[in-house]
Amino acid sequence: MITLTREHQATLLRWAEKGPTGSEQDKFVDDAISQLNDSEQVKQFRANIAEIADASMTIDKTFSDISRTFDWIVRLLGPFASGIKGYHKQWKAFQQRWRTCLHQSIDVATDSVDFLKRFDSIYLTLVENIETEEDRQAAIKALQEFTEEKHDGSVQMSQGFLGIKRDIEDFVRRFDQWVVDQGTALGAEAKQLREDINNLHHDIESLDGKIRDAKLAMAVTGGFLFFIGLAVGGGVLASLQSQRKDKAKVLQSKEDRLKAIKAQEQLLGQATAAFNVWKPNVSLVCDKLVLFGETWTSVRSQTVQFRGHIQGGLEAASSMRFKKEIKLARLVCIPLVEGLEEYKAQLQRTANLF
Repeated sequence: MITLTREHQATLLRWAEKGPTGSEQDKFVDDAISQLNDSEQVKQFRANIAEIADASMTIDKTFSDISRTFDWIVRLLGPFASGIKGYHKQWKAFQQRWRTCLHQSIDVATDSVDFLKRFDSIYLTLVENIETEEDRQAAIKALQEFTEEKHDGSVQMSQGFLGIKRDIEDFVRRFDQWVVDQGTALGAEAKQLREDINNLHHDIESLDGKIRDAKLAMAVTGGFLFFIGLAVGGGVLASLQSQRKDKAKVLQSKEDRLKAIKAQEQLLGQATAAFNVWKPNVSLVCDKLVLFGETWTSVRSQTVQFRGHIQGGLEAASSMRFKKEIKLARLVCIPLVEGLEEYKAQLQRTANLF
């Protein structure tokens, strides 16, 4: 749960209604520039982006681990595994979609590095160095051309990861409910089996008593004959012995089924536990990858804003606050480019694994 002081709540409300004050914006830009001028901070920012690759590979490994768990459960459940096989098939399809998106993200990272470098070294440089009306008009034209570029791979990748996140969350909800339903059904069946087993034990005990009495009536050594399990064909005794054999066979079958149910409940519990541990991780990683995929959208938005600002004339283009905004945008490009390059390199090194 997020807790905020009254002062912070009031500030957020004011920002929502009126936006930050000029002094607040200046302070934010100055603080951000200060951090981006700190080499250690920049190193950490770069690492934060590169770490997405490590997290992505961890998720890929978890896909494989859960798939192996499904394989194991299906083998152990045997003829009772029909319900879970459909979930197993869906899970394998998710992993293939995940890997397709990861491969696509390598291309998107390459494209992003290219347009970020051009954004910094060409377009922002043009804006930063505006001195004359001719410079301003040239910058406006260049920024317009830049905004018209197409980088559809970023959008497709973002949609791909969003789709995976959404579908896996839906899958986990459905699987959890299926496990609950299975547990309810298995619990009801187990309860009935226990009642049946108790009744069968009583029936067999009763039959044993009747068989023992019948053998005693037939011969003095009948008690010993009962003890060693000797059966004599014909008549009432044979009928009792046949019934006992049938009851014992049914009892064994029900006890085997009860044991199998206990194993099923345990296996389903393990599968649910695995999903519950893993579920938050894929959401966080997908969210980060979606943000990474929206790099072009962010850059284009900034470009449109910068172009709109310098259309206000030379005075607007040379204002101190605007110059700081440009400086901040250029400084942000550095850890972004370096982090994306590292992300791409890490995935390329491990791409042969999948």
